[in-house]
Amino acid sequence: QLRSWFARLELRFAKTIDMNWSADKWYTMKFRSENRDGEAILRGKVWLRDEAEPKEWQIEAIDATPNTTGSPGLFGNATDAEFFIDNVQVTANM
Repeated sequence: QLRSWFARLELRFAKTIDMNWSADKWYTMKFRSENRDGEAILRGKVWLRDEAEPKEWQIEAIDATPNTTGSPGLFGNATDAEFFIDNVQVTANM
């Protein structure tokens, strides 16, 4: 899901796609945020760690009123299962 920081989804924006997760599997996630003409173009994809990266982005959304400065952050809901984050890299868009 791509969403704004607001707790209630209807206040800003959110885009959700279905994703079939498998237990006891590691995944790679790639996220890209690009500021363009006062908007943020947000793109993401997720794939099994040992498989090739998909060429296409799986989710894409445009934030018409983004924060254009700041630090990246990650959030995971561990209510129903453990949530691990490992090997994070933050790089400039090329």
